[in-house]
Amino acid sequence: MIEQRGKVVEVEDGLVWVSYVRQTACQSCKSESVCGNSYMEKWASGKITHIPALNSLTLKTGDEVVIGIDEHAVLKASVFVYAMPILFLLAGAVVGNSLSANDLGSGVGGLLGLAAGFLGVHLHSLFHRHNSQYSPVVLREAGAQNVTVQFPS
Repeated sequence: MIEQRGKVVEVEDGLVWVSYVRQTACQSCKSESVCGNSYMEKWASGKITHIPALNSLTLKTGDEVVIGIDEHAVLKASVFVYAMPILFLLAGAVVGNSLSANDLGSGVGGLLGLAAGFLGVHLHSLFHRHNSQYSPVVLREAGAQNVTVQFPS
């Protein structure tokens, strides 16, 4: 389970919006100085983010909570989001080439396949947006003594 501490900023029926400060793991990595990803992480680190989380607890605005998401679901979703457009692009290029037998057909087919792949990812996202497997869930309230994240007033 990937966990993140945060503060409830809005409460809705079965859902809360949680504010948390993005943190990076780059400080503990020995390759930080030569890694391109560390530059993006430095830009994003320390920024306040609001995220919806499914909630079955009785919470109010200002409560500090721990939200989590299953790491296997994150891995499956990542593979799906990256692989589906690429596979559709390749399939579209093959179909386009077989229909027109030239580079233009391959290019147009590839672009259409890529668009279909992105559409498939979007539709999958819409279909599973309230699925607790793919959504952050409030795991528990965080005791004030356990919270190390400082939120601006």
